[in-house]
Amino acid sequence: MFVMSNEGVVQMNDVQRILIGKNILNMEDPNGVKVIQEEIKLAKNPDGGFLYYQWKKTDNDEIGDKLSFIYGIPEWNWFIGAGVYIDDVNLQIEKLYDELLENLKRKILYDAILFLIVFIVLYFVFEKNYKRFGIASDNIISELEDSVFSDKPLHIEENEFKELKSFKNGFNKILKSKQETRAELEAQRKRFEKIIKGTRTGTWAWNIQ
Repeated sequence: MFVMSNEGVVQMNDVQRILIGKNILNMEDPNGVKVIQEEIKLAKNPDGGFLYYQWKKTDNDEIGDKLSFIYGIPEWNWFIGAGVYIDDVNLQIEKLYDELLENLKRKILYDAILFLIVFIVLYFVFEKNYKRFGIASDNIISELEDSVFSDKPLHIEENEFKELKSFKNGFNKILKSKQETRAELEAQRKRFEKIIKGTRTGTWAWNIQ
């Protein structure tokens, strides 16, 4: 977070304290964007606005793409701002995305095991089919291992007995739900990337209708 005067003097910077008290009105980023002057323009908007620019990271000498929100305080002739580095946000999104996928995969496996347990209980009600079930269970366990990690639905044979068909149908529904959830996550990530690309024109006005 940072606080600037409309003349370009740094009033507060919680990360780069060395800048406090300095006038950086004419500071430019590597692309020639006069960062502070653009922030002052946004501060005049009653609802504030976003600015995309490049700024030096605090933990190293690397220059990173940054997105900041600016809001003016006209009574004091100041404005405040807070920003994030785009690559840091992308890393967090990737991490959350991977965690969600892993959780979904585990949920699929747990649900499949639950279905299998229920199926086994149902089978013992029909003890006369024991041998047939023993063969079917070996096949379905092999199919499950392949399906969980490849998103391939379980194949349903016409001549399979109804309990096995019911189990496979239930598993395939769970698998479809997982695929739809993952597709939605991917769509959200693409929307986010589109928003970030949109900011690269320079600034956003944040108008609330």
